[in-house]
Amino acid sequence: MNKNQKIVKYPGGNGFHFSLVIFILIIIYLLVNIFLYVTGPNVSVYEVKQGTIAANNIYKGLIIRSEEIVYADQTGYVDYYWKGGEKASVVDNIYSVDTKGTLAKQIQDAPFTLGSSDINEISTLLGAFHATYNSNEFFEARDLKENLDSTITQAVNLSGYAALSEEIHSAEAGNLFSLKRPPKSGIVMYDVDGYEGITLENYNSSCFDMSNYKKEALNTREQINSGDPAYKLITSEKWYIVVPVAKKLAEELSVDDVMKIRFCKDGNTAVCTYTISNRDNQYFVNLALTNSMIRYGKERFMNVELLLSNQKGLKIPNSSITTKDFFTVPREAFSGGGDQNEPTLLIQSREDPSKVDMITPTVYYATDQYYYIDSGEVDAKDVVVYPDSTKTYTIGEDIGTLEGVYNVNKGYAVFKQINILYQNEEYSIVETSTAYGITVYDHIALEGDSIKEEQLLTR
Repeated sequence: MNKNQKIVKYPGGNGFHFSLVIFILIIIYLLVNIFLYVTGPNVSVYEVKQGTIAANNIYKGLIIRSEEIVYADQTGYVDYYWKGGEKASVVDNIYSVDTKGTLAKQIQDAPFTLGSSDINEISTLLGAFHATYNSNEFFEARDLKENLDSTITQAVNLSGYAALSEEIHSAEAGNLFSLKRPPKSGIVMYDVDGYEGITLENYNSSCFDMSNYKKEALNTREQINSGDPAYKLITSEKWYIVVPVAKKLAEELSVDDVMKIRFCKDGNTAVCTYTISNRDNQYFVNLALTNSMIRYGKERFMNVELLLSNQKGLKIPNSSITTKDFFTVPREAFSGGGDQNEPTLLIQSREDPSKVDMITPTVYYATDQYYYIDSGEVDAKDVVVYPDSTKTYTIGEDIGTLEGVYNVNKGYAVFKQINILYQNEEYSIVETSTAYGITVYDHIALEGDSIKEEQLLTR
């Protein structure tokens, strides 16, 4: 062995190994996280996206018109000549009364043939029914039957009247037969339903109860008594459709007075003015129209769609939405200071009231008068000293509730306030770019009621 060779001795195995401690700590950290993952609540997460919701704004509306019932002034057998739903003048024959019934029977038994105009009208009625047929809407089949009956009855009576003109003139001279004309011009209708006296001033929620609604046809009778309703006149082209709506929609619509609507029966659209009414805590939109009266003269109730623009914003599931209570503190109790010049409070020390502690609480929402803060940095009954003043305010005197979601971007829950623009059964559209809210691509708890502030989560 070379005598000049040096042998260096290293410390023995009983020395402190720092790397071993680090390894053990890592193992402990992993075990703790595995334990928390297994035993902790499994929070489902939803990624906030930009989106829209096509609002379902179809409502059953009540139609209000200027209507007058014309009553019979004679008793006898009745025949109708004027077609329902058409405008008549004061010189047009609407119906006749035969006191004996002899001529009425002859008119109905007289031979007749349908003219080309009658056939075209029947074809139009059948085509319209086929195009808009809905098996869930029985009234459409009922209306078709009434329209066909009216068209054929009118054709039969007019044909019989022409064939028996001499006999009719003789009966008229003997006061046995009378032709009846309207007292004023208007659209002739042959049904009554008890709603003729309903106006914009006296309607209410009970008018929309369909359980007791009945419509009586007048032109299917053989006999009429003096004082009975003979027919109805619609005397104005101005009419209204009243639709019940939720308070939130009524408030949104109150900023304007014009909208476009679609008639669900035939798909036609119209632009109309409107007003908002509140009757017994139920809100209504009163749509005012000045045309198309004849087209919908037989309807009392009709489905209409309010053609409002689709709401756009941040789309989130309704299950994420929850509420949380906050301390509301007057803004004047805050002062600038702290990090990034955030609102700061001077809290009176409980041990020594002559001293104050400066804190910068997390602000969750702000109005012109208040900041919303939670109990993370302050407690109820803490005393706030106003800046440059001896005035004080006690935390907890005012409480406010906010609607929002829990943001989980950082692995724990943080409440974020939201402003809902529109909501259906599954999703809500909330306002974007709010000061204390959420933004696109944020991750939020899918079940807002199942998580708490600052709760760690596992996914």
